[in-house]
Amino acid sequence: PYRNARVVVLNRYSSEEQILIQEYSNANSLRRAEIREIETEGGKKLYSSFQGDLRNFHRNQRVLDYEMDAWLRVFGKVDSSLTPQAEEFFRSLMQELQGVTTTL
Repeated sequence: PYRNARVVVLNRYSSEEQILIQEYSNANSLRRAEIREIETEGGKKLYSSFQGDLRNFHRNQRVLDYEMDAWLRVFGKVDSSLTPQAEEFFRSLMQELQGVTTTL
């Protein structure tokens, strides 16, 4: 679910909103500014709302899966653990990985 978060969250929006959200990624700066000003029916900024929903989804996934949270930290995708379990698992991973070398 974490890797597919964008798709999962995007599917919560209407077809028209999905098109605008997807357009944002490839738009020039002027069009991006226009898209950022578009509001949802609830009066929220569409793209800002999507980004917030995406952040919340990622955070919730990390809280639910402490091992994934720890691995994200190992690979530098996040800076800190969200739960004590994730922190403990992260520390054990780092101990195991200490001294492990890779060859190319």
